Formats: sequence, C-alpha cells, structure tokens
Amino acid sequence: MEHYISQEPIHQARRKNSRMGLSLCIIGVLAMCLSTLCTMVLPSIFLMDGKANMEELVKAKPWILWMIGFFPLYIAAPFGIYLMRKTPSTKIEEHALGLGKLLMYFVMCVPILFLGSIISNVIQKLVSGTEAINPLEHVANQGYLVKTLFLVIIAPVLEEFIFRKTIIDRTVQYGEKMAIFFSGLTFGLFHINLSQFFFAFGLGLFFAYIYVRTGRLRYVIILHIAVNFMGTILAPMTMSKVHPDELNSFMENIAQGLKGPLPEGIQPFLYYLIYFFSMVAIGTVLWIIQRKNFHLQETEQQVPKGQRLKVMFGNVGVPLFLIYSLTFIIRSIILAMH
Repeated sequence: MEHYISQEPIHQARRKNSRMGLSLCIIGVLAMCLSTLCTMVLPSIFLMDGKANMEELVKAKPWILWMIGFFPLYIAAPFGIYLMRKTPSTKIEEHALGLGKLLMYFVMCVPILFLGSIISNVIQKLVSGTEAINPLEHVANQGYLVKTLFLVIIAPVLEEFIFRKTIIDRTVQYGEKMAIFFSGLTFGLFHINLSQFFFAFGLGLFFAYIYVRTGRLRYVIILHIAVNFMGTILAPMTMSKVHPDELNSFMENIAQGLKGPLPEGIQPFLYYLIYFFSMVAIGTVLWIIQRKNFHLQETEQQVPKGQRLKVMFGNVGVPLFLIYSLTFIIRSIILAMH
C-alpha cells in the first residue's frame, strides 16, 4: 500500500480545496475581463473603413479570434497557478508507462469522447430543442499551424499542469478517489459550456487516474495532445474537403444501398469516420477487458467517506467556482436556443 506523508488535519484539506476553487475562479473571471477588454479595444485600434466594427475586423484579421479567446487565459493562468502553488504539495511515486499501454489508453479515450458528446447533445436537445454548440467551431477554419500551436500544444500542456500536476499534487494525500473526482469535475466545468463538459469531465477523470498511478505529467500531456489533434485538426481537415452537394449525394447513395461510386471529396471524411468508430468499438472492448485492472489505494490522511463532499464543497472557493462555471454553462444553453 502506498502512503503519502502528511500530518495536516481535515480542515486543512477543506482550505486546500477552497484555494483550488478560488484560484480557478480567479483565472476564469480575469480571463473573461481581459477578453471583454480586447473586444472593446481592438476594433478601435484596427479601424475598418474608419469604423470600429468587430465583425469586419475578424473577417479581415482572423488572428483576432485567438487574441480574444486564448491570450486572456494564458495571461490569467499564472496568477491562479501561483495561488495554488502557495499550498504544500505531495510527491506522488513515479512509475513508468510503456508505449503499448500508452497507445491502449489513447484508444480508451475515444469512447469517452464519443459518449460525452452524445450526452451533451441529448441534454441540449431535451432542454432547448437544439444541438450543443462547441465554442471551438468558430476557429475550425483558421490556419492549421495556429490551431496546432494553441489547441494541440499550449492548451494540453497548460491544462494538464493545472488540473493534474498542480491540483492533484495538493489534494491526493486526502484520498485518491477524491483527488481524481475533483480534478475531473473542475476540468470539465472549466470549459464553461455544455458541449465540452461531459467528455472533458470523463477524460479529466481518466487523465487524473493515469497521473495518480504514474506520477508523470508527460503521459497525460501526450494523451491530451493526441485527443486534441484528432478533434481539432484531423476531423476538421477531412470535413473541410466535403462539399455540401457531395454530402447530400453521399447520403442519397447510402439510402439507395451504396449504389454507384462515392464522390471524390467524401472519401477522406468517410475514412475518418471508419477510423473514429473503429476506435470507439475497440476502446469500448478495452474498457470491458481492463476494468478490473483499475484500482485506487488508501492514503495516510484519507478523508472518511462521509466527509468527502464536505471537504470538497463545504468551503468558500469551490462554490464560487461552481457559480462562475455553471452560470456560463447555462448561458451557453440559452444562447443555443436563439
């Protein structure tokens, strides 16, 4: 049995969780304020035909979207990380993970991605009659180099450092289950939209478990990069080659029993669908086979079962973060209705 050395009482665990929640809230609010400021100021700096028009500005300078949507977060994040790291951390014992197991874990990520997206769309459909909208869709047609930099490299590294390394290192001594759940939940909520919440929550739990078992951040960063590459680069790249007329022709071809040749533009997209659903099927089988190999260990300072919710949510910081994130999630649902 592994033990994490610490003599802190349970009320210190509540204070730590409170600081984690408050720090995430500060990151989110500060990023929102900076994003709003950019939205107000940038049109005046880059006048279009002598007018401050954000819509025309974005069309002429697509990088403005990245300036508004991502730079504020990267500026705000260090402040929250600094506050989190002011609290003592626990050294998790490191264990190597072979390439084969890492590849297996990646395949197991795909059913989580698929199921989470289905849950989000079902809930959105029931609530508003529309499908959940992924906020990243507005950058889907931007340059692949920029998307790779921001969404495939910087975002996974930053998010894994915050939600796995920083948060778990400071909460795992009070119980692996509680630390994994807290890491996954805050990761899902931090996306502040319904479209991404469920698969981000599921992947957050899985990444948190892998980090707790290995103690090595690079494994979850690699998995996160692979998932983001598949969703933000590979999928849009294949879909961008599909013309709406070709898609309609393909659907009619399916209805007729796939008679006749496939439209040329549809083929990359079709190959991607075959790849994706094959990964979903294989990943689901792996979950069934591997489910008994997942285990959690007790810690010296483990919080008793009846007090875990109180430790996680019975403080100031976490409820504030819940109010912040749920407010924007509800807002995203309402906006999808109009």
